[in-house]
Amino acid sequence: MLLCLGCCLFIGGVQNKHQTFHDLIGGTSSDVLLVAGFALLLPGAYFSALYSSAISPNADLTLEQLYTHSLNISRGTSIILLVSFFVYLYHNVSTHATLFDKILSEEEEKLPEDGENDPQRKRPRFTFSECCVTLAVALSCVSVLAYILVREIHPIVHLTSITEQFMGLVLVPLVEKLAEHVTAVDRMIKNQANMAVFLCIAPSIQTLLLNTSLVVIVGWGLGKPMDLNFEIFMLVSLILAIIVVIHFLADGQSNYLKGWFLMTVYCIIALGSWYYPSVTINSQQDKQEN
Repeated sequence: MLLCLGCCLFIGGVQNKHQTFHDLIGGTSSDVLLVAGFALLLPGAYFSALYSSAISPNADLTLEQLYTHSLNISRGTSIILLVSFFVYLYHNVSTHATLFDKILSEEEEKLPEDGENDPQRKRPRFTFSECCVTLAVALSCVSVLAYILVREIHPIVHLTSITEQFMGLVLVPLVEKLAEHVTAVDRMIKNQANMAVFLCIAPSIQTLLLNTSLVVIVGWGLGKPMDLNFEIFMLVSLILAIIVVIHFLADGQSNYLKGWFLMTVYCIIALGSWYYPSVTINSQQDKQEN
């Protein structure tokens, strides 16, 4: 999110100097990001706050109870986030679909200098059936590539000096979102700021609300205790990144300076994750392995 949005604002600012985007795009996205960040912070904060007292000899709350409570909080939070995602989706495609369509359609209709000779306006449109087939093929290919990518993470970590935190926070998201990043930057260059910001923020919202909650819920169904007890370093990085993005989107304006500082924050987080050691996380999964 930081790198994609930062590149968009920086390159768009260099190309067009000053750009604006609709309040609905920036404001709604900021609200959802803030709520999602709060939801992901709570289970880890709960566990960290009570861990030191739970390991003491005369504690009222045992470590096993703390693991159980943290897991239950994670599962409940995941269910709430999943429901929230569908409410957010209903808001975008139903109750406020007309407004969203109007904003994004206006962006799509913007012409470059060569006007009607723009090949983008002459390209053929997919039918609904063609879209479904293309989506199914793309989803299958992405699933296979994702499986291969995840399978190779641990060998790479063990054979190189790359840490798990750097792999999870920097490399994997960079590879996963590369196509979306390129598309968003291309839209920003064409002065389609609303579309570019939407392409930057929407995947992050999907990851926070849908993907994260599905991992916990599916793991619950498979009997694998997946929780939201992330390390403090990762939680702080996430919350601060969300706060920075919200602040930069608040006025509905963009320029290259904002983009530069967003990329600066991303580089600082990447630098910290590079030196962050691969340590064992106190989670429910560790408890099961032990």
